[in-house]
Amino acid sequence: PARVVDRAAAGDTFVGALVARLAAGVPRAPAKGASPLPHGGTAGITEAEMIDAVRWATVAASVSVTRRGATASMPTLAEVAAILA
Repeated sequence: PARVVDRAAAGDTFVGALVARLAAGVPRAPAKGASPLPHGGTAGITEAEMIDAVRWATVAASVSVTRRGATASMPTLAEVAAILA
C-alpha cells in the first residue's frame, strides 16, 4: 500500500485519468443500439475498455496521494503506464 501524503487531488486525478483514457479511443461510432448521448448510456464503450480506464484512473489517483500538492501530484502518462506494465 502507498503512504498517503496529500489527498487534495485524488478525485480530480481519478476523474481526469478516467476521462482521458476513455477519450483516447475517440472518435468512435456508438455500438449498435447504444446512445451517443452521455446521459443515454456508455456510447459504445465496451466493458473491457471501462475496466481498463478504471484501472488506469485508480493507479493515477493512488500515485497522486503519495505526493504533495494538486496539479504537481498528478502522474504523467508514462508513470502510470510503467506501473501497469
